[in-house]
Amino acid sequence: MRLSLVRTVNLVELAQAMNHWRCFRYKRIRRFLKEFNAFSFETLSKFIAQFFLPSGAKWQISMDRTNWKWGQIDINILMVSVVCGTVAIPVVWKFLPKKGNSN
Repeated sequence: MRLSLVRTVNLVELAQAMNHWRCFRYKRIRRFLKEFNAFSFETLSKFIAQFFLPSGAKWQISMDRTNWKWGQIDINILMVSVVCGTVAIPVVWKFLPKKGNSN
């Protein structure tokens, strides 16, 4: 969520937007990125929990299917997101092969 508020990928600026001491925040972000080898849902959930959700907060999950046209192409996506305040972070998505209802 802070990344979308700060609108930068600069680690120093991102660290300043977080709620802990500046030096500690910067090192924490660097450590996370250094240890991030491959995509895994466990790693993603730890990242979301550490950086976006308050301690002990309950997770709110949202599922949405959206369909729109881009030129002649129908784009139909089923997405599951973790809701953090007013921002939803997509964690799983699937492009569906046809427009209309997903089944």
